[in-house]
Amino acid sequence: MISIKKYNHKLQYVWDDFIINSNNGSIFNQQKFLQYHVDKKFVDSSLMFYRGQELVCLLPASLLIIKKKLCLISHPGASWGGFIYNHMCFDVSCQILEVLEKYCIRNKIKVIQLVLAPQYYTTFLGRTLEYSLYIKSYVLLQRYLSHVIVLSRNQNPILYFNKRKQQYLKSKFVNNANYVFRKTENIKSFYSILLENQSQFKTSPTHSYVELEKLRALFPKNIFLFGTYFKKKLIGGVCLFYISKSSALVFYNSLSCAFRGRQIGAYQIYKTIDFCSKKQISYLDLGVSHLPNSKNPLNPKTSLIKFKEQCGGVGVMRNKYNKEL
Repeated sequence: MISIKKYNHKLQYVWDDFIINSNNGSIFNQQKFLQYHVDKKFVDSSLMFYRGQELVCLLPASLLIIKKKLCLISHPGASWGGFIYNHMCFDVSCQILEVLEKYCIRNKIKVIQLVLAPQYYTTFLGRTLEYSLYIKSYVLLQRYLSHVIVLSRNQNPILYFNKRKQQYLKSKFVNNANYVFRKTENIKSFYSILLENQSQFKTSPTHSYVELEKLRALFPKNIFLFGTYFKKKLIGGVCLFYISKSSALVFYNSLSCAFRGRQIGAYQIYKTIDFCSKKQISYLDLGVSHLPNSKNPLNPKTSLIKFKEQCGGVGVMRNKYNKEL
């Protein structure tokens, strides 16, 4: 029999320990990550599912009013949420959904929306719970296109790129002492470049400066800042998140507008691939490629998609499911 318990701060150690040792959890799902937000306030409604006394599943979630309906949604403080578990059999997955829906009805929640973790963030393959969503009449509401580079051990980083990018990287960057890519603690200058870079696209960074500082302090072994220096001047950088045991995410890949057209972004991906390969990371996530300020924020950003494909990225999906109760 499955029972449900609402998360509270006294259970943070239990929650985060389960995430760390789970099949598909990531730092995005840890409570110390979800609680970092400085300027944003969310009504946390994360849930814990037990079979007897055994914790079997977590759901990082929040409450939100959408079109005058109270909705339980994957926590907006993370790129994805969905159910986090170790092993999931079909019978238990169906029970979890039944218990969740009864909980929502009791609490006058009208809609459930879940953004599932991408498949490559799992320790071992298994999509039983996603199949259970289909059986229980959850509707695929949205799909987000992301790109991931599947890394092979001992492969030259330049070989992930298409021929044209390889030639450019070799001629302009490889063995060029004027360009240096290294870890940096100069977060202030990096953030200035990030603001400058995103303002030209009329967007703003996901994290404020204070939030990014706080996150790096909370996760010193998971969040790395790299800078690209041209003749000792910072001209760009990458903010890299170690998401799980085998995966990393390029959260920001930015460059100074003065150096546009010089393929600094490709150079930074090249050096990031090299770093991740040496750390035995299997998947390098390049993030989603959409136009958030368009009428349809899920419209594909074709230039960004093309760039990621040229860097060796292959398209993968992040799926969002919806059910009205």
